[in-house]
Amino acid sequence: MRWVTQDREPLAAARYGSFVREDQCNIDAPAFKIPAVEASSIELQQRFVLHVGYSALHQAFLDPNVQIRDKLMYTNIGAFVGVEPSGCEVSAMNVTVFTASGGALSIASGRLSHTLGLIGPCYSIDTACASSLVALHSCRTAF
Repeated sequence: MRWVTQDREPLAAARYGSFVREDQCNIDAPAFKIPAVEASSIELQQRFVLHVGYSALHQAFLDPNVQIRDKLMYTNIGAFVGVEPSGCEVSAMNVTVFTASGGALSIASGRLSHTLGLIGPCYSIDTACASSLVALHSCRTAF
């Protein structure tokens, strides 16, 4: 969805914005075998890493009957994730023992690796605007 401001002043903070619908922010906790109390503390970027990473690996196998976790368990596949602060925070009302790991950028790649049972390299890389490029380079040079 795109949003255009009515204010065409040069000092306007934003001329357009991209938004995510609330239903796109949910996580299918049972599918990832994540307890509900932990799922409620997982930051938006970690949710996207799980969904997009799982989807990419699922499409790579091209077999809807394959259980990805069972197929990938203990394989030497790495998770290289470029991340930076999203500005989304877990509400103070939802503070649990999982809040620290749910909001930490360093956990994003580890959450994907752990969920799928991967044992390869695991890097969460924050280099501001170059995060995805550095993650891709790190992945390419790791193997």
